[in-house]
Amino acid sequence: LQVEELTVGGTSPIQMLFQRTNLPGVPSVAAWSPNNQTLAFDTGDGSVQIWNVAINLNVTNFQVKNARYTELLWSPDNPQLATLSSTGQMQIWDGSSGHNIASLASNQQATLATWIPSSQGNDGILFATPNGTIMRWWYAQQGQSAKPFLTAQVYNAAGIEGLTLSAIALSPNGEQLLLATSDGSIQARDATTGNLIYFYQGHSAQVNDIEWTLDGQHIATASQDTTVQIWQEP
Repeated sequence: LQVEELTVGGTSPIQMLFQRTNLPGVPSVAAWSPNNQTLAFDTGDGSVQIWNVAINLNVTNFQVKNARYTELLWSPDNPQLATLSSTGQMQIWDGSSGHNIASLASNQQATLATWIPSSQGNDGILFATPNGTIMRWWYAQQGQSAKPFLTAQVYNAAGIEGLTLSAIALSPNGEQLLLATSDGSIQARDATTGNLIYFYQGHSAQVNDIEWTLDGQHIATASQDTTVQIWQEP
């Protein structure tokens, strides 16, 4: 695994900032923390390593035996890391100590996830289940409440056969939730009520990733139609 510094439009040579070799497996996912110095990445054997790349310091490691991670997600508000595995298991970890904070109940599975900003109250995550239901998980509450927020019947009101979710993303202020579906469309919905705000249809194929700008004013979407589109927050 390598971190390189690139100069956009410049002629300076690429500078190697960080490198880890001889890992036990093949890394598949990595994520920068909000401070842009701490990097979490899997090592292919169920382990996750967390490094401060700026000073080449190993902060902590943790492992879930035989796990294959599909997403690593840093909280925007504190040094907590959510891990999502190919089996649907989701866990919350302390990114400073590597201690496990919470685990999604064994009768729940997640396919996609996005953090709920702390401005919305308790520590929480929105996640999608295999049947397409979007759940709210307040993991810091006693009993770790996970309750339905939006069902497939609501966001697939047209009854499109085989429609699935491909990406979800909450705005930085926690007020809007974007849902990308397999038909290439994106829905902006009120993150409190679930009501539809805007319907974006700029792509001709499935959207695989959504990113909000830090100020919440613009949205970037990457699609299998080979385009990345930047559009204004509705």
